[in-house]
Amino acid sequence: MKTLFTILFAFNCLVYSQPEWAVVPSGTTSNLNAIWGTSPDNIYAVGNGGVVLHFDGTNWAQMNAGISENLVSMIGFSANEIYALSSDAVYKFNGISWSVFNAAQGGDVIWGTSGNDLYVGGGENNQSGSGFIFYYNGNQWVKQTTFFGFNRIRGLNGISSTEVYAGGNDGRIYHRKDCNQTGNYTWETTNFSLLADVYGVWVAGVNDAFCVREFGSAAVYRYISER
Repeated sequence: MKTLFTILFAFNCLVYSQPEWAVVPSGTTSNLNAIWGTSPDNIYAVGNGGVVLHFDGTNWAQMNAGISENLVSMIGFSANEIYALSSDAVYKFNGISWSVFNAAQGGDVIWGTSGNDLYVGGGENNQSGSGFIFYYNGNQWVKQTTFFGFNRIRGLNGISSTEVYAGGNDGRIYHRKDCNQTGNYTWETTNFSLLADVYGVWVAGVNDAFCVREFGSAAVYRYISER
C-alpha cells in the first residue's frame, strides 16, 4: 500500500507540476506583433495602431508613445535602448520616451547586434526582386545588394554583424558574405527551393542557420555550408 501511495503521489506531482501558459490581460484589443524585454518585470510589446505596452512584473500598461502606425517588429539592447519598426520608420526608446530614429526607412523586420549595427528588411510588394535590406552602421543607412535581387524580407537573424541571414518570399534565404575577403559585403542567395514565404530565421553559428516557412508541410529547414 505504501508503495502504491508513493507511486500515485509521485504521478500526481508530475502531472500538476508541469508549467502552463496563462493569459495575462494586456489592456488592449489591438493586435500585438512583437515582444522584447530585459527581465520578467521589464517587458515591452508593440502592435497595430502604434500601441506600445510595458509590463512591470504584475500589470501591462499602455505607454504614450505618440505613434499611430502599426509596429511590426522590435529589438533591444538594454532597458534604455529599444527599437521598434513600422512600415515607414524606425522608433527608439531611450528609457524615458519614444522618438523617431529613422523617418526615411521602415520595413517588416528589424535585427542587429547593437544600436550601431542594425538591419531592416522588407519589401514594396510581393513581386520578385521587390525586397530590400538596409544596414545602419552608426552613421548612415546603406541599402544592401544581392546578386539576384531581394524578394520581400520577412525574417532576419545572425550571430554577429557579418554572419547574418535573411528569409524572404518564395522561400529565398540570403546570407551576408564578404566578397573575396576584401571587407566589402554583399548578400548571396542560398536556396530557391522552399516554395513558400520564409517568416522566421535563426542562426546557430557560422554557416549554420535554421528557418521556418509560411505554409505546407510542418518542417524546419537547416542550411549548413562548409565554405
